[in-house]
Amino acid sequence: MTNKNYIKLGITNKLLQKILGKPKKNNVYYVIFTLYCMIAKRHSNEKSLWERFWHWYDRHITESLVLTAFIIYIQIPHMFWNADLYLETGMISRVNPVLDFFFYGVDLIEIFPMINIGFLIYSRIRKKQELKSRV
Repeated sequence: MTNKNYIKLGITNKLLQKILGKPKKNNVYYVIFTLYCMIAKRHSNEKSLWERFWHWYDRHITESLVLTAFIIYIQIPHMFWNADLYLETGMISRVNPVLDFFFYGVDLIEIFPMINIGFLIYSRIRKKQELKSRV
C-alpha cells in the first residue's frame, strides 16, 4: 500500500504509526491492514441502487423502445375507435363489449410510454454529464 491509498481511506501514516507502530512486511498488522484496505476499496467501488438501475436501463434501452413503439402503434386502432365513439357511427364502437373494453384499455397504457420517455431523456442527460466530467 502506498501513502495515497492510506490517505484515500482517511488514514495517514502518522495515525497508523501512532496506533500500531511502524508496519513491517512480515508483521500480522501489515497483513490485516492490507486486507482492510482491499475490502474498503472494494466497497468504495460499489455503485448505489440508483446507479445500478440506470446502468441496467442503459443496457436495455432497445427493448424499452420496442415496447414503447408497440404501445404507440396500437394507439392507431384506438384513435379510429375513439373517433367512431365521438361521431356515433357505430361501425367499430359499441359492437362488442370486449372490443370496447380492449380499446378503452389501450388508452390507459399510454402512461408507460410517457414514463419511458422521461427515463430516456434523463438517461441521455446523465450520459452527457458523465462524458463532460471525464473530460
